[in-house]
Formats: sequence, structure tokens, C-alpha cells
Amino acid sequence: MKRTFFELAQEAQLHKETYSATLKSMLRLPGTKQSFAERVGISPQYLSYLLDPDDPRTPGPEVAGKIAAALPLDPEQRESLFEHLFLASQRRLEQERALYIGSSTPSLAAQVAMLGRDHHRATISTDPLESRTLFLAVRENSRALLKQVNPHVAPLQVIQICFVLHDTQCLLNRPDDALYHAKFARMLIQNLDRSTYRAQREYIDWLEFHAIRAGTVAYFNLDLPKQAYDCCEEAETTRAMRERPEECRPHLLRDKLNTLSHTPRFTLHDAERLAHEMSDIAQRRGGVDGPIWEFLMQRSLGRAYLEYGSFSKAHRTFEALLNDLHLIPGLGPVPKTLFLTAYAKLLLKQGHTAEWQEILRRAIHTAADTGITQQFVELRQSYGPTMGPLLSEMRLVPIEEAKEEG
Repeated sequence: MKRTFFELAQEAQLHKETYSATLKSMLRLPGTKQSFAERVGISPQYLSYLLDPDDPRTPGPEVAGKIAAALPLDPEQRESLFEHLFLASQRRLEQERALYIGSSTPSLAAQVAMLGRDHHRATISTDPLESRTLFLAVRENSRALLKQVNPHVAPLQVIQICFVLHDTQCLLNRPDDALYHAKFARMLIQNLDRSTYRAQREYIDWLEFHAIRAGTVAYFNLDLPKQAYDCCEEAETTRAMRERPEECRPHLLRDKLNTLSHTPRFTLHDAERLAHEMSDIAQRRGGVDGPIWEFLMQRSLGRAYLEYGSFSKAHRTFEALLNDLHLIPGLGPVPKTLFLTAYAKLLLKQGHTAEWQEILRRAIHTAADTGITQQFVELRQSYGPTMGPLLSEMRLVPIEEAKEEG
């Protein structure tokens, strides 16, 4: 049975992560990477690409052989390393070829559906390894599909791919690329011939609302709250918002609260009003997603308290969420990491060092295991010199790097 390009991408990623870890283990001493690159005949920059498990570049057979031969390994280890190096590249090529072979490639609609399914699985998965592998595969598959599809021939499918890629890039610390795909999706929606899609009017309206929201999230991650809030106000004027308020308003309320808490001179009254309205909607909706919506809004409210300087209210909010964390069905590593990161930041500000370290450990392990690099960037920016020694103690960065940060 032939594998789909999604399965090929996942397998390529596993081989990449395996050989990357092996090389890092062998080249962990200072100065070894530079001399190793010279022996193999590649640039230090190219070697860094090969060592980065998130980078899609892989070596060809000749370079793979040179890498395996240049390391002090026994024959069995050398053969295993070469196999991972070779198969990472081979599966990437097979993935690309699968896009061209109509007989073994699913229809575009099926591919987009599988992309959405894997993105959803990555978001809600409680298995960090599975989540990480899926996120990286989703990113590469999204990029590959966008190269193959004419946006003027299949605009709706391209818009869906842009949404998936936007969300994944936000998580992987590429808000600039996320913003581009949000804007590209919005442009395609605006250019649609509405008479052609008259029967899908409600769906087009829904896409437009979420394209504007995607811009909100990207601007927020770029630390541009004014532009993010402008997007919120624009989303509030859409037809989808007028005609489907119960579905649209929860998204908009949380976007507003997140953005508001990073603007100067916001009031707690405004923040609490948004959270209270969201709670009312969550209770009315009920169902499986009710507790998740309530969690997300309370997390946003806790962050607003933190930004405002109301530490006691933030602590009560976060403590309640921590106690209920295991009771919320379908809550994956992404929202958990965001919550734990914010709670750790609060504990440090309050001077609760022991509690801060415990919560931070959990946040770092979740982010590291899942591959959510955005959280690492935020943690380093928030904690500065205090971050290095803790990461070193947890064996998440080399000793040399920790000393530089300290």
C-alpha cells in the first residue's frame, strides 16, 4: 500500500530528528562543529541546518556518507546513522514526487482535509512527541501544497491551507510568515466572485471573519497591539459576526482581551467585562467545548491581571486553573504551555522562587517536547539571566550557553 505524502513527511521528520540528535551528541564539545564541517567539506551554516530538527533540509547520499564516515562510530552505529541520513532525504523526495503522481495522490480536497485533521491532532494531542512531529509535518506539507495549487483555480482550498500554515507558524515563532498567509487568505476572499459562490455565502463570510482574526493573532505575536485591536474592530463589523454571533463572538472576545491587556492604560473593568461575557456564552453553549472556552478566557483574564499588576487576582485565577487542568477534556499541550508560562512569570514577579521553578519546569518540558519554539523565545525574553542556569540544570541547553546567559 502506497503511503500518502503526509505519512512520508512524518517519516522523514522522524529520521531527521534521529540523525540530528546523534550528530549533536557527537559534536557537543566546543569547537567540534567547525572542524567537523571542514572534514566533511560542508559549511558550518549548512551543518547547523542539518543539526536543526525543525529545518527541512537534508543531505544527499554523498554528503550523508561523508558525515557517517567522519565520526568515530563502530560499523553498526555508522550504518544506522547513514540510514537515517539517507532516508530523511529519500522520504522528502518521495513526498515531493507524491504530489505529482495523480494515481497515488489523493484529491486536493482530500489532501486539505488530511492537513486539517493532522493540524487538529497536533493541537489537541497529549503526546508531546506526536504533537511535535505532526506540527512540523503539517508545516512542510502546507508549504508543499501551496507550491502546487493555483490559487485562482482552487481559492477556497488555498485559503484553508493558509489558515493551517498561519496557525502553525505562529506556534513555531514565525509570526511574520503567519501574517503574510493571513493577508494572502484575506486577499483571496476579497477577490472571490461572489456570484460564483452564492450557494456558499455563509461559508465565505465565515472564512472572511477568520482571515481577519488570523491577522489579529499575527499582529499580537509581533507585539503590535494597536494593529491587532484594529483587526478586532474590523472583525466585529463582518456579516458573519452579525448573523452568527454565538459562534463568532467567543473568538472575538478572547482576541480583544488578549490584545487589550497589552495596550497602554487599559482598565480591569473592561477586561473583566469581556471575560464575564465569554463565561455567559460558554455556559449557554455547554457541550465539550464549553470548559475549554472557559479555560482559555480565564487564562487570558489572568494574563490581563498580570500585565496590569494585580498579582493577587492573577494568582487566584491561575491557581484555580492549575487545580482544574487535568479535568478539562481535550486540552492539548499548546494551551497548557501558554498557561504554565504565564503562571511561571507571575510566580517569579511575586518572589515565589520554588513554585516558579516547578511551574517553569513543566512549561519548558511541554514546550520543548512539543516543539513550540514561540514559548522558548518568550521565556528567554522574560527571564533573561535567570533562565540559563535553570535550563542547564534541566539539560535543555549546553553548559557553555547557560554560562553566557548567566
